[in-house]
Amino acid sequence: MKPTDDAPEFDRAFDHALKLLGIRKRSVRQLYHKLSEKGFDGQAVSEVLSRLQQSKLLDDEEFARGYVSEKTTAHPAGKLKMLRDLKRKGVSHEVAGRAVSELDENYEFNMAFKLGQSKAELLRNLDVRKRRKKVYDYLLRKGFHFEVCREVIRGIR
Repeated sequence: MKPTDDAPEFDRAFDHALKLLGIRKRSVRQLYHKLSEKGFDGQAVSEVLSRLQQSKLLDDEEFARGYVSEKTTAHPAGKLKMLRDLKRKGVSHEVAGRAVSELDENYEFNMAFKLGQSKAELLRNLDVRKRRKKVYDYLLRKGFHFEVCREVIRGIR
């Protein structure tokens, strides 16, 4: 797609988009909102997004895979939270689902177990029933499936 006659607007929007992408990866929708909030007109924003997608600098698939990777290492979360967050960031359900499905099938239980044990250790002064409840709620908030949470708290003494 060729820039319109309003090339300065396109150039400024393109430069701003590159600046934003240089800070961190973003979904198409996130970048659309950022550029629109900055006051760039709709046509320039659409052309910028199209150009960035054609050149593979803006890719929701890659964004989703990177987000899932981050959530498995730096800020652990369950699959449900990852799906919810990706949808909120404008990634389609299908793309988010593919990214999350690439996780190891044991990821969710192993991560929930690790987080649950750490949380239980912090709560060791509480009686077992209260500790289990707090760990269960914590794991649910982290986006782990309720069955996984239930399985994890069975091991808490």
